[in-house]
Order: sequence, then structure tokens, then C-alpha cells
Amino acid sequence: MNNEYSHFGDDEEDNQEETWRESIVFKKMTIREELAEHNEKAVFWDPDYLDQAIIGISTEGRVIYDYNKLADIFVTEEGMTLEDAYEHLGYNLEGMVPYIKEYPPVQVHILRRPNEKDNGVPMAVCNGKET
Repeated sequence: MNNEYSHFGDDEEDNQEETWRESIVFKKMTIREELAEHNEKAVFWDPDYLDQAIIGISTEGRVIYDYNKLADIFVTEEGMTLEDAYEHLGYNLEGMVPYIKEYPPVQVHILRRPNEKDNGVPMAVCNGKET
């Protein structure tokens, strides 16, 4: 009888452990799905391979892209020269921002400023202002 009770207790513990494991299984999400959980109205640049340049989401819920990484992607994926890639970014992507009513994407330049004050810590610059 004692053996049966122990056996019953072990099954119950196994079931609890299995339930616990199921509750912590993380769903593999794309960056778009993950950011949409923060703001389902956030606007992303297409095509999807530009997602490689996403570095975060702003406090306003706007998707943030690394401007230089976007240019690198256009060079790699579209076969553009670097100069053409930057021109494309400025004209086609930045040119669209005023027409996006809510949560347009943000492109930032990641800078490294080596000096005593910040020890070369990367900073983001958006619209000419350091953040």
C-alpha cells in the first residue's frame, strides 16, 4: 500500500513537472512577431530580408533600423553600390516616412565616439540628435 501511494505521488510530480515544462516552452518568433507584441501597428520596411537591420523598437512603438546595416543589405541583396544604396535609402525609404500616418520606421546611424567621457561606447543618432 505504501508503495502504491509513493507510486501515485511520483506520477503526480511527473505530471506537474511536465506541465511546468510546457508552460516555459518558448515559441520561436520572427522579429516582426516579437515587435508586433509591443505594437501591432508598427510599420516595417519590405522586403523581409531588411529585418536583419532591425535593432529595436522605440518607446513610441516605432521599429528602429540600423541605417548602415540597411545600406549593407542593399549592397548584398540587390547588388547596389554602397553609394546607390545610401541614395536609395534617402530617397525611397526616408522619402516614404512623411506619408506613413502612424508608427513609421526610424533609421539611426550607430556611431562610436572614442573619448574619455564615453570610452568609445556606441551611440545612436536620429535626425542629427544623439540619443
